[in-house]
Amino acid sequence: MISQGKLIEGMLNDYIDLENSIKNLELDIEELENDYVGISSISMGEKSSYTYKINRPTENEVLSKEEKITRLRELKRSNEIRKERIDNALNVLSDNERDVIYFKYLKYRNKSWCFVAKQMDLSEAWVRRLRDKAIDKMIPIVYPGKNELSIRKVAE
Repeated sequence: MISQGKLIEGMLNDYIDLENSIKNLELDIEELENDYVGISSISMGEKSSYTYKINRPTENEVLSKEEKITRLRELKRSNEIRKERIDNALNVLSDNERDVIYFKYLKYRNKSWCFVAKQMDLSEAWVRRLRDKAIDKMIPIVYPGKNELSIRKVAE
């Protein structure tokens, strides 16, 4: 089983991608809302047989697009909630803890801990300790009610 700390780290690693996903979903929704083909010509071929199936292409198109827009809005809102949880968790951190998270997971995503430590003018061991403290503080915010003991520990 993956620890909650590792899940938080994964969320932090995906934070920029999450922001971009939200923006792209907004664009997809806008594109669908503004793109209706409408009525097209109907081919009048050979008459085959009577059918009771009534095909309304314009209505079908509108319904299909509305369903897609609804799904995209739901996905966008889900991503926004995940992002807001991370933002809320970042707000409880001290300045140094927030800086470590910012440098390691947002600004210099693929850089080493040594690089982050140099940027902050701290030792690598201390930067890692700050990261651990930050993640411990973030767990009860991102996963409320699942860690009552952690909440008490962070409050102390």
